[in-house]
Amino acid sequence: MKIREKLHRLISKFSCLHSLIWVISVMFYVSCQNQKTLNASDKNDKAVNCLKDCKVTPINDYPSASGIVTIDSTIYIIGDDANELLIFSEKRVRIPFPGFYPLNKKGRVFKKDKLDFEALLHLKSDSIIWGWGSGSKYPNRYVQMTYDLRTNKVKFNSMTHTYRKLQKDAKIAPKKWNIEGALTVDNNLILINRETNSLLFYALSDWKTYFKDSSTEVPRLKNIIYLDSLMPSIQGVKSTLSGGDYWKSKNGILLSASVEDDEGIIDDGAILGSFLCFIPLADSSNQTLNPLDINLSKFMKMEVKYKENPIKLEGVSINPKDEIFGVVDNDDGSSLLIKFSTLEIETQVHEPLEPAHPEKKQTP
Repeated sequence: MKIREKLHRLISKFSCLHSLIWVISVMFYVSCQNQKTLNASDKNDKAVNCLKDCKVTPINDYPSASGIVTIDSTIYIIGDDANELLIFSEKRVRIPFPGFYPLNKKGRVFKKDKLDFEALLHLKSDSIIWGWGSGSKYPNRYVQMTYDLRTNKVKFNSMTHTYRKLQKDAKIAPKKWNIEGALTVDNNLILINRETNSLLFYALSDWKTYFKDSSTEVPRLKNIIYLDSLMPSIQGVKSTLSGGDYWKSKNGILLSASVEDDEGIIDDGAILGSFLCFIPLADSSNQTLNPLDINLSKFMKMEVKYKENPIKLEGVSINPKDEIFGVVDNDDGSSLLIKFSTLEIETQVHEPLEPAHPEKKQTP
């Protein structure tokens, strides 16, 4: 009898202790989540200006627009689960990808098979457009596309060796590698990595040489600029970079960023909204060490909605007329083309801004 009583008391004490530990764990988790939300929501949420004057054009027959290039009055669009390049002008032209990619009922490549093209870059001097797979999943998304404007032909190249080398060089783990945009400034090619909110700088001439002859050395990283500490938030969720272009007449770069309430690099979450960000180039005497003056970054929140829903801006492009376009992936198989008001953005860019606290530039 005594043994039973002792055992019963021991079990009761263990049960109470277990319950106490569970309650403390829950309280600690909730506290951390609240602090995380507070810290994130404090960051630039009330400091950004708003963009309202945009023309929205639905592209219902082309899925998941994620990359954009404008050449004069012609717009080139690529979707992250499309099987063709869309040429958007007076009439739409589709350039099929090499290979076979089965589609679901909405005309989208199945998620497990998609190439996840997120970035397009036009090289005027070579009459080509480069496309970059995000690299967020191996091996499907480790691919590079070349579209020749003279022959209208698309060619694919494996980026397995290339991305592995770039990841190691930039000290970015494969699970954090997510290329969303590409742009050029002078002889710099800049890759935009979404997961780390960073800009990776390379010599453009190295990439030209490498893509003509893959036996040459993989381009070496020149510099990294981290923007993570500057990124604004919506509902406590930090925005992440999604594309960009060089704005020649303003001598700076225009970046797109979006906010998804997701839990990872691959899974889609609820779309909360998007931003544009303008960063001027630094004084020419300092460009070698610090090519961008991130202390003068200007974030602009998009107040434009489609069917009463916030939009996910996936890329931005500026043509020689200073017309600014963006593409939107609705995560439902449809896409949008956005034409911004250049005047509205210029007004926001020139508005006085209290200097932000810049992220310290880090080099590998």
